[in-house]
Amino acid sequence: IQQQTIPLALDGHDILASSQTGSGKTLAYLLPTITQIVNTGGKALVLTPTRELTMQVSETINKMGRKVAVSGVSIIGGEPFFKQTSKLKAKPNIIVGTPGRMLDHLMRKTIKFDDFRFLILDEMDSMLDMGMKKQLDQILNYMPKERQVLMFSATVPGHILEISHKYMKSPKRITIGSATKPAPEVEQQFLKMSQSEKYKELGSQLTSKEGTAIVFVTTKRGADKLTGRLRDDGHKADVIHGGLNQHKRSKVIAGFRAEKTRVLVATDVAARGLDINHIKFVFNYDLPMAAEDYLHRIGRT
Repeated sequence: IQQQTIPLALDGHDILASSQTGSGKTLAYLLPTITQIVNTGGKALVLTPTRELTMQVSETINKMGRKVAVSGVSIIGGEPFFKQTSKLKAKPNIIVGTPGRMLDHLMRKTIKFDDFRFLILDEMDSMLDMGMKKQLDQILNYMPKERQVLMFSATVPGHILEISHKYMKSPKRITIGSATKPAPEVEQQFLKMSQSEKYKELGSQLTSKEGTAIVFVTTKRGADKLTGRLRDDGHKADVIHGGLNQHKRSKVIAGFRAEKTRVLVATDVAARGLDINHIKFVFNYDLPMAAEDYLHRIGRT
């Protein structure tokens, strides 16, 4: 994805790209965007569907941009406005955010997009699935008409193609691999059993294997309950779901990233974009509602 995207992006083309989860698309859009900011000026807006992905992209920008004086900030819900406003006053080159909070800042006039020449829409299919189209339309009204748009999506169904024509000018299409198939390196196993046997099987799997694991469940309540049981049985487990405040969510991810926690019990807030290179196992304790969510979940390994 990087090989095909970077030259086209550096030439100024709008791009509609789809690739498998874990294929390296974050650098595919950040490298050419940072290069163009350094060479020709301007600023960039990156929109993502989740707080975790937003923070991860922002961290990557600041790691890469240090040597070339390019900085990024994350703008997400669950954080105080005054804290974000002071970050924005530092005039970062790249703002990464979730659409809802970005729109809140635009309404309050704490952000202006006058010199934002680059727009990146990451995980576009997920943003639409989460009902963010209206917010995206509103945000685009604040952007300059002359801009470069890079849109990344795991799949490109008809409604995304339709939107791409509305948001972009003659976009170049890039498709890497099949977004409807798992990465070939991921080994999958299917275990059939009754509901009452699941917890015992999960325990024996965790005990017999070495390495960190994410255990996916469907509900917040189910996640809390399962985490409590695992802790009672001596596992270093923590939980992440949409019911936690942002400080707690960040703390949980940081602890898991640093391997202070071995087992992360999660709802699908952790299914997309989370890049932690030591994850050995993904357990689908509850099956997801959609097939593509399954692919994203197992792509965390």
